[in-house]
Amino acid sequence: FSYGIYPETDKTLGDHGVTLHSLCTWKDVLAEAKRSQAFNAETLSEVEAFLTAPRAWQEARQAG
Repeated sequence: FSYGIYPETDKTLGDHGVTLHSLCTWKDVLAEAKRSQAFNAETLSEVEAFLTAPRAWQEARQAG
């Protein structure tokens, strides 16, 4: 399993001789959750927002 949302991960690990071979990512899990309607639309939207821009999602939700 790979989060598949931090583009620098593959390069960073590759620089250390590590190659990842994942069977699925969070985006695959989200697609299946949408297909099966496993969660309500609000939850799916939040997950998708996180997967699209995880750092921006986190910053928008930090307690100030």
